[in-house]
Amino acid sequence: MYADIIIKNAKCITVNDEKVFEWLAIKDKKIIAIDNGKKYNSLINKTTIILDAKGKSVLPGFIDSHFHLVQTAMNEEGINLHNVSSFEEIGKKIKKANEIIARLFEDVLPKHVKAGISTYELDQIAEDYIRSQGAIPGTKGYDVGHPYPPYPAATCISVNEVVVHGIPSKKQILKEGDILTVDTVTVLDGYFGDAAITYAVGEIDETSKKLMEVTEKARDIGIEVARAGNRIGDIGHAIQEYVESFGFSLVRDFAGHGVGKEMHEDPIIPNYGKAGTGAKIEDGMVITVEPMVNVGTYKVKVLSDMWTAVTKDGKRSAQYEHSLAIIDGKPVILSVRD
Repeated sequence: MYADIIIKNAKCITVNDEKVFEWLAIKDKKIIAIDNGKKYNSLINKTTIILDAKGKSVLPGFIDSHFHLVQTAMNEEGINLHNVSSFEEIGKKIKKANEIIARLFEDVLPKHVKAGISTYELDQIAEDYIRSQGAIPGTKGYDVGHPYPPYPAATCISVNEVVVHGIPSKKQILKEGDILTVDTVTVLDGYFGDAAITYAVGEIDETSKKLMEVTEKARDIGIEVARAGNRIGDIGHAIQEYVESFGFSLVRDFAGHGVGKEMHEDPIIPNYGKAGTGAKIEDGMVITVEPMVNVGTYKVKVLSDMWTAVTKDGKRSAQYEHSLAIIDGKPVILSVRD
């Protein structure tokens, strides 16, 4: 077998024990060999392209790791990503995917969230906007496997007692006093953005106002704790302590997660828990923080459509979500506009 491309005189950074190699060989867009010395000579024929990296670093996509391979490079090779002013160095595309959602939530949907519109119409507006930005809706057709049907819409729109995964419908017409969470995912050039927001439809009752206020603040508190050296459990603990001080409850059945090349990646980020437990938070992680807060019980049930989750007591629920990256030890929110 001969290589299509050989990159030599490189610092090929991997997650193997030896970690760094001098060359790699590529055939049919796949890495077929990586090593030190000049063993690549046997892979060369007259059509092989040889690239001299002249000592530069090469980070092959050996693992689907969103930004953890960047962290390996920082730790092992001293690549300086501190004080970065943009995401070009560590994944500008994931930031762009999230910025589409930020604009959708701030500029597009608010003018349409009003009494008399159906959740189906809102979903169509959201999908049209996402596609107009060159992205695709990540939830539409999302398939977790049998026996669950693929998710049919571009957004999850959860009204009042619906906690998550509300399926937009022509029959569901918003009324004055409703609250609704819009949760959506964008895919841009293979990278995922993920965020959620809760809107009020006209004037809402005081309990709903407080619910929304506490949920949004809980998200922000969780994000602030998401710093290198802390633990995943610290995020949930901070959120839980704040939310329960107001007499509200936190949903246990759904959680935040890693995000990057897939919609859902490790680690799982529970919205409750014990401080000092769980995986250590590290530079390079990309995660979501997304508390789902209920007025009454934390318990939920899933309806017969196998997607829509509602509060067991029928009381209202709210959710706010951001995607964020840990950079230079601190959380940087991705799902906001520049």
